[in-house]
Amino acid sequence: MKRILFVIIVVSIFTPLKADAHSQQDIYLRDDLILELLAPQINKEIIDHFGTSKQYDCAQVINITKNEQGSYKFTVDLQMVTFEGAHNPPSYVVNMTLSNDDSGWNWRAIKFKSKLWDPTKKVPCRDPL
Repeated sequence: MKRILFVIIVVSIFTPLKADAHSQQDIYLRDDLILELLAPQINKEIIDHFGTSKQYDCAQVINITKNEQGSYKFTVDLQMVTFEGAHNPPSYVVNMTLSNDDSGWNWRAIKFKSKLWDPTKKVPCRDPL
């Protein structure tokens, strides 16, 4: 009986518990959905800033903030790398913040920054799931 109790205690101590209920795949899936739903607004903001449409890659959700408890108003920070043609320069690292705080349904940019991409600096990039 003591051996069984000892084994149960040892196993429970050394068995890792998953503290976070969400897997990395769940987070990537959520981010892919957010990027897909915000794509029209992302493209509009890129055209407004650069004066022309640009393709982008390495898009990622940096942060999501709920603006008002009990509402569907959010602020989303995004990052992506723009390019022209077949991944030709000039490429820019774009950081934008979108919010639907005004109307709840329409998104708008509240911050947009672009910086010429230095190819020696690594930008996190992953393929969509």
